[in-house]
Amino acid sequence: MNDHTTLKRPKPEDDEEELFRMQEEFLQSHETPSAKVINLRSKNSHPRKFISKFAERRGKREKSKISTSHSSGDVINPSFNEEMTGDDLDPVENMSASKIILGNIIEKKFTAPCLKSPQIAESTGFPEVFLVAKIPETDPSSSLFHRNIQSSSSIGATAPNTEESKSLLVEGPLSSEIHKENLEKLNRMTQEEILQEKAHLESLLSPELIEFIKAKKSASQKFGNSLKTPVNPSASNPDSRIPCPAVDEIQEAVSPSPEVSNLLEEASTHQWLNMSTLESPKLEWMKDLEPDKCPQVSENEPYTARFSFEGELLPYNDPSISMDRGLHHHGEDPSRPGYSIPELLQLSRSSQQQQRCVALTTISKILDKTRNGWYDKALEPAPLIALNSKNILLLLRFSLDDSAVAVLTASLQALRSFLYSETEEFCLDRCFSWRCEVGGYLVPEMLPKVDEVDMSSLKDHELAQIDCVSAAVRSQILVRLSYILGFYTRKEKSPPEWSVAALEILTRISRHSRIIALNVASTPNLLSIIMKHFLPLEEDALPSRESLNSLTSPTVKALHLFRVLVEYGGRPVADRLQQLKIVDRLLCYTTQKSRMASLWLSIESFRLWKTLLDNGLPLETVNGNAYDLACQLRYVFSNHDISGSELSSELAAGLVGVSSYGEEFEPILIMLLEKWSTQLGTSNITWGNTKLIATTLACVKDSSSFKLDWINNPKIFRDIISSSNVLSGLQAASRDPEALPSLSAVLEEGKVVPVLSSCFHFYSTVINHFSKHCMLDELKAILNNPDVMEYLKRANSCSWSLVNNWFTRLELYFLAGVVEASQNVSTELPPEVYRRIAIKLLPAIPGDCPELAKSVLKMLLSDNRLNIAGLSQGMTSLKLEDTGKNSCLLDNVSVIYDEFISPGSWNQPVLPRDWVYLPLVASYTRHKEESKWTEEDTLRIVILLTLEVTLPELFVDLSPTLRFSRLVLIYLCDTLHLDENVKILLQKMIPKFLKEFHKCLNFSSDIPGVNSFPDLFTALCEGFCANSYGDDGFAMVLMAPIAQRHDKYYRKILWSEHAGALRYIRLRPEALPFPVDEYLFPEEEDCSLIEGYITALVRGTVKKEFSPLMYLIALQHSVAFLQGESDLSRKMRERIHLVNDKELVEKLLGET
Repeated sequence: MNDHTTLKRPKPEDDEEELFRMQEEFLQSHETPSAKVINLRSKNSHPRKFISKFAERRGKREKSKISTSHSSGDVINPSFNEEMTGDDLDPVENMSASKIILGNIIEKKFTAPCLKSPQIAESTGFPEVFLVAKIPETDPSSSLFHRNIQSSSSIGATAPNTEESKSLLVEGPLSSEIHKENLEKLNRMTQEEILQEKAHLESLLSPELIEFIKAKKSASQKFGNSLKTPVNPSASNPDSRIPCPAVDEIQEAVSPSPEVSNLLEEASTHQWLNMSTLESPKLEWMKDLEPDKCPQVSENEPYTARFSFEGELLPYNDPSISMDRGLHHHGEDPSRPGYSIPELLQLSRSSQQQQRCVALTTISKILDKTRNGWYDKALEPAPLIALNSKNILLLLRFSLDDSAVAVLTASLQALRSFLYSETEEFCLDRCFSWRCEVGGYLVPEMLPKVDEVDMSSLKDHELAQIDCVSAAVRSQILVRLSYILGFYTRKEKSPPEWSVAALEILTRISRHSRIIALNVASTPNLLSIIMKHFLPLEEDALPSRESLNSLTSPTVKALHLFRVLVEYGGRPVADRLQQLKIVDRLLCYTTQKSRMASLWLSIESFRLWKTLLDNGLPLETVNGNAYDLACQLRYVFSNHDISGSELSSELAAGLVGVSSYGEEFEPILIMLLEKWSTQLGTSNITWGNTKLIATTLACVKDSSSFKLDWINNPKIFRDIISSSNVLSGLQAASRDPEALPSLSAVLEEGKVVPVLSSCFHFYSTVINHFSKHCMLDELKAILNNPDVMEYLKRANSCSWSLVNNWFTRLELYFLAGVVEASQNVSTELPPEVYRRIAIKLLPAIPGDCPELAKSVLKMLLSDNRLNIAGLSQGMTSLKLEDTGKNSCLLDNVSVIYDEFISPGSWNQPVLPRDWVYLPLVASYTRHKEESKWTEEDTLRIVILLTLEVTLPELFVDLSPTLRFSRLVLIYLCDTLHLDENVKILLQKMIPKFLKEFHKCLNFSSDIPGVNSFPDLFTALCEGFCANSYGDDGFAMVLMAPIAQRHDKYYRKILWSEHAGALRYIRLRPEALPFPVDEYLFPEEEDCSLIEGYITALVRGTVKKEFSPLMYLIALQHSVAFLQGESDLSRKMRERIHLVNDKELVEKLLGET
């Protein structure tokens, strides 16, 4: 038998020796202990540092800063207690770049009153022994201790019902004795004596002191009354306790309301799960809000915007919104309905999937409504800008990594709403196939305006504030979208909604730039996955007809994405799609049977096909399908009229565009052009039918069949003014962040750009076609049309709007055609109207249309337009030297400006507003950098000044301050102003300019190209000292900024820092082109300037003999100041008596 069988348990009667013996037997038996001892002490050998109570409380406060409350900070899980250092702050928006961690979102924190049992002091110092017999039989199933505690909870502590034991007013070590004496004295006094003494004291004390004593006494009594009891303890039962009112009040405060009680009874009747116990804190959100907790705001006072679950902006307080909609009882304003943007951002990172989905869906709807112009001028900043500043892009990118399909769908929808604009894509599609003879058609690269910066050195959150698309591409979003489209689509029987969102996100990313488009096309397996799942080769594998007949069809979106990739990526993307056999699918989708099934599918297929042909797709794809294309063209010829729907016209235009690449289709295209142009003469004018005719006209080589009866149709130009962009007076909305630019297709208040509802596509095509083929009668008929003439008059007189809008180019090409046509035909409008339009048109041409700018510039500066003979005659009358060379240069004035026209961004003009001064600015810059000056530079300045003198209309749109800042550069090019030709022109122009515009000069305004006008004026003073040689024109320019209407800073620069230049200003008052009072009034009050005036007079820097104007200015202001009554004036008068020049003293003191 084993030894362990002899072991026995210790008994109460065993002594210590018996216990030791049992221990020895256990150890000898080598049995496994029933309990294992674990050392929980720290392995650190260093002694534990003592932590004070203060340090412990401070540590708890630091930990409590990590919260999930949506009223502050990011959502951080309490288990991640990481320190956020200053290095983690975003230098762009000063934001925290901490990890976004899922956390629990608590809708409402409610602190219930703490129910504490009254602490009863026992007489013995120990808990009193209770007898089992005295315990009431309340619940037999509970323990004796629990029943005793329950019986004690309803008994309160005793409290004395005597008078107050201490004074409420007197404090200090003798307060008890003083209070006792006062009570004894009051007991000996009668009621009448007490009232008399009270009245006596009130007469002696101030009212403020009396109010203070009453307030202190009432506060003390309020606190003391809560401890008083209304009854005395019973003498017959010493163990009884008096109920505590404080506990009763708390119990009444947390007792359920009748509505809650009824709810609990109903729950008990129907046996609802987990509704047997009352949990008061969880019922707080069901209470009605108190009226005083619903503050009101004034009409113009800003407040935090809150939105419904549909993304609608809610009023500050709307009683019609019921509490059961789930929009109240959260945030810092529980009385207000709706969720703010910070709250939605926090909910989007909740650990609860439902909360994340609701938040992301709401954000998506807010962004959609923002892009449609719902909140223009209502929210500051706009939601798109506010969310971008919070790095919404990175938050949504992290959400895409979620494995839950519901969260993934909501994340894709929100990211699509942030990046993609459906309206802009639709507007760009309307402009498809539009071409101009000069410059062609380019797609807009939607790059943000950023300075030269090393993107690779930026962190993700920094890059997201500069370029959202680049930040998204860096985050491997292309690979993630490729996986989503491949894996999830394979799991589903039909493409879900998020597949459309993913394709639209890829479309917007591709429109960023050519480089990004090539990155999208080269993403591993992305194009093949889209081709496999969304573009089936078999016609039977296509989605239903209802699905295809919509712009939101995944198949249509996939074709649209491929077209955008080819437009931006060019030949490499076209070759890649050809390898994936895209042509086979296009042939399947453009058959007659497919056309009947889905118009949108066929339209996008024809557009992609034509784009591929434009980028090098072999023509065999057209010739090999010639029979089907010919059948479709004959069908269109027989069945399609221009009065048909816009979609049918778009489909016909796509068919014509593809067929134009086959020579065998030329005859039928000519027949179509003849048919549709004839019908246009008697039909209503729409975008669809005019676009169809313009597309057909651009595709045929022989346009002799183009019927011109439509020119006499009064409806053709009827809406030309109402659909104009430049005459609309509308402004682009400031709703897009700089890191994510848009085309501004939707203007303020949700209005779409007017030009997209016009026929400028048709106007620009036909007028350039007429000019190209010298159809002068037709051009004259268009220019003399009453509606066109009224349009041109307004374009001549009104300020243009939306000139930087992408879609305005449709109208700009038409205006360029009008200017060109006006050179060849005589019209009822004077030539000055067309010249003025050309001057306004040139700086409005976008930077990606340099050829159009050169064409307009050539027309504007041609010898016929600007009358070079007149210019030469004017130069001869000015007695300029070498007029033959100058006239030769004038014949090629446009060549001077051609070198300043280069391709640029579509959202920047190809030439600045002050383009006339570009030769001067370039020569000045080259002179400062290389210290070179050539004869060609001098001739350019001569031409510029000649235009200033002879053609002032070229400078009408420029502000006088801008013109002045450019002209002063001539005086900063060493001695250029002393050249004979330049000097004559400056003497003719400078006095005239200052006489006309001296009151309009404003040197405190922002001047393009001038960082600091004071620095420019300082350089002008230095140049005057070095190179003026007493030139009066230079002196007039120098004197312009020191007039009394301008900042005194310029006068201080001249009279103190550059006082040496004063003696070389030899102007006489009568030689000024404007009144001398500009320098004399109002009288100077600056003491430092007065000292400078007096110093210049005393030292003889300015004298009446050689500097009469400066002498008059200094003397006039000095005398006026010295006659004042201020202390400084008296002191200066005393010092003036010490001057040796007594004649000057008499003048200064006004004694002569």
